[in-house]
Amino acid sequence: MKVPTIRPKAKTSSQAQGPSAGGFAGLGYEAPPEGDAIATGDAPVQAAGYLPTSVKAGEVKIQGYVLPGDDSIAWSDEENPSADIKFDKAFSEIKKPKSAWLSSYPAAKRESSRSGKPLFIWFTRSGGSGSPLCKTLSRELFSTPSFRSWAKENVIRLKLDLEPAGGLRGDNGQIMNAESRLRDYLDGLKKKYRVLGLPAIVIESPASGVLKQFRGYKKGTSSEYFGQLKDTILTHEHNYEVWRRKMNAKGYRTWTGKNEQAIFAKLLRYNDGNLILVEPDGNKARTTMSSLAKEDREWVEAAKARRKR
Repeated sequence: MKVPTIRPKAKTSSQAQGPSAGGFAGLGYEAPPEGDAIATGDAPVQAAGYLPTSVKAGEVKIQGYVLPGDDSIAWSDEENPSADIKFDKAFSEIKKPKSAWLSSYPAAKRESSRSGKPLFIWFTRSGGSGSPLCKTLSRELFSTPSFRSWAKENVIRLKLDLEPAGGLRGDNGQIMNAESRLRDYLDGLKKKYRVLGLPAIVIESPASGVLKQFRGYKKGTSSEYFGQLKDTILTHEHNYEVWRRKMNAKGYRTWTGKNEQAIFAKLLRYNDGNLILVEPDGNKARTTMSSLAKEDREWVEAAKARRKR
């Protein structure tokens, strides 16, 4: 069977108004290639095309690429990054963490991506004799009200204990295997971020990767250390706003659920009240119109109306 090819065609001026061009993906509009004009307000569109709301494997080709079928699309389980990929549920009930410091790397990465706040990773060790400098850093800075207040507003905190106190004990084979997998996983993160000694603090932007790494700590220097942390975050905030504007031009926007949970994503596909959103890091989320805030439902309805013109 010959695979049909969808070729770009120009849109009329009346079609070029409304939400940003990239946001029509899945509503019948394909964003123009990077470098072409993006539809924002009355801005002209130089190139455009149309995509179906549903795709069967091997039946649709665009720009030389055969699109995968709908039933073959799946995405990773954030709690188990090595597992078979599945969809993440956007705007599900928000579970409050038990501690201000998260312990799950995938969950912290996702929260960083969705909030726009940089990931603040603290590599430490509490087992054995522990890390004396980590204890000092925690006492002189991380446990203070001023740091806690600042961190709550500005970063996503992740504490990776490379050697937990007590560890996972017992003779049960499953417990020992779980401990072994956890150690291997933490060792992999240690190598990824090139952690050579403790304490190590890594600040990573959801847009541009690692911003800075702080190695070691000298007793009595908490004020200077805190100042350097703040300067790094201020740099991130400026660069992140520039990055967001570029992503807005590509169709990404903030979507908010009725529970006030928000993600920064682009509408990839819409069909009969069901939406598939794609985040800048490639993760996909599935939600429904009924789960969206009023503003987002109105945005989708406006996009649907424009498609019918």
